[in-house]
Amino acid sequence: MAELEPKVTVVRELQNQQNAAKELDEMIAEQAESDDPDATELRRMAEDERRELLIGINRLENEVVRIMLPRDEVDENSSIVEIRANTGGDEACLFAADILRCIRR
Repeated sequence: MAELEPKVTVVRELQNQQNAAKELDEMIAEQAESDDPDATELRRMAEDERRELLIGINRLENEVVRIMLPRDEVDENSSIVEIRANTGGDEACLFAADILRCIRR
């Protein structure tokens, strides 16, 4: 049960932030129809807050994926990968560089 609590906490926080983003979307849509200068300022502030929420939501979504994956004893181990551009000339070198960039990410 103790191992589920952190997962539940992260998922609930994600849901709360998603609900807050939906409420901000509704507020922005309501304020977009108004010509009032105060409404324009309110809409701008809501859009700024929404941007910050979306960054947090993205971070939490990544966290949910990370904590939901089963742990393995080799997860923390390092590895050594050798990439060689053998026959193929320039094209092989470009392909090897692309592979290296993918692995580094």
